[in-house]
Amino acid sequence: MDIFKDIWSYFSKYTGGFEAYGIIRLVIDLLLISFLTFSAIIFLARKTKQSAMRKILITFIVVILIVFLMDLRIMQELLRESISILIILFIVVYAQEIKTFLGFYVRSKNHKGLLNSEEKKDRLINTLISTVSYLSRRSIGAIITIEKDNSLNAYIEKAIYLDAEVSFELFSTIFTPGTPLHDGAVIVRGNRAMCAGAFFPSSDKYDIPKSLGSRHRAALGISEVSDAFTIVVSEQTGNISTTIDGVININISLDDLRMSLKQNILLR
Repeated sequence: MDIFKDIWSYFSKYTGGFEAYGIIRLVIDLLLISFLTFSAIIFLARKTKQSAMRKILITFIVVILIVFLMDLRIMQELLRESISILIILFIVVYAQEIKTFLGFYVRSKNHKGLLNSEEKKDRLINTLISTVSYLSRRSIGAIITIEKDNSLNAYIEKAIYLDAEVSFELFSTIFTPGTPLHDGAVIVRGNRAMCAGAFFPSSDKYDIPKSLGSRHRAALGISEVSDAFTIVVSEQTGNISTTIDGVININISLDDLRMSLKQNILLR
């Protein structure tokens, strides 16, 4: 009974004698705690956390503002008691994501092979078109990611390092079924293939057609966390798809691909 009296006394003091504004503030306080608890469970249960990074940071800032502007004392007490634990837990759970997230906003300092003329750009586009056409006709699965402003070093470092000039022979060899690098992505920086066998975070969107496989989800995943442009060739149908800014374009023509490449391959 003493416990209930203490709780009643605390709520009475919190709400200023159960005044209307005090009750509203208490309800908001409790709802906010429930919302954050539920959200934490959902985020931690996700297999891919990359797309949640920005949402978590924005949500945390908004919550802090609400808590202190409305003087939500329960939340304030919880934050004071657990803020250090929450920060440590966040760093542990999202260690790789934090590294990658920060890396995306640092432009690569390696200018080797970057395009500096329309001639080089046209040559690269023609090579990519001929390669994708060859792979598509034979239904050879492939994923080719073109780095733009956001550095993809976090993925290059974990893949098979190449730093080789982009060529039809190189790509057709890499994506030949049965080879060790067949399933991963090639990352292109300028006119050079920086690596092969790169693996990206899979998109956790629910509205992706079930007919699309792991390559398409990976291509969509990297487009959700960077400005990279990715080409995917389906192993089942030979269809060509592209991803950019979290959007996937399915079954496009070579002419459409050429137009997209002209828009997304940058000159330095």
